[in-house]
Amino acid sequence: GVMIRHKSVVNLIRSELSVLQFSHQDHIYASLSIAFDATQECIWNSFLVGATLVLGTQNELQSGEDLVHILKKHQITYLQ
Repeated sequence: GVMIRHKSVVNLIRSELSVLQFSHQDHIYASLSIAFDATQECIWNSFLVGATLVLGTQNELQSGEDLVHILKKHQITYLQ
C-alpha cells in the first residue's frame, strides 16, 4: 500500500463534496473492502454530511439479485 497523508484525504473529500453534493438524505453503498483507499471517499463523505452508509458484502456483489434487493431495500442513491 501507499501511505496517504491525512491532509490529502481531507482535500479529496472536500472537492468531492462540492462536486457530488451529497446530503443527509443520501444512502451510500460501499461495495469495496474497507481496507481499500477508494472506500474512504464513501465513508468520509457519508459521515461528513450525515448520510446513511451501507457496507456491502462479497456475496451481494456476486449475486445480481441480492445486490438489486439491497439497493432497493436501503434506497441507495450512490453506488461505489
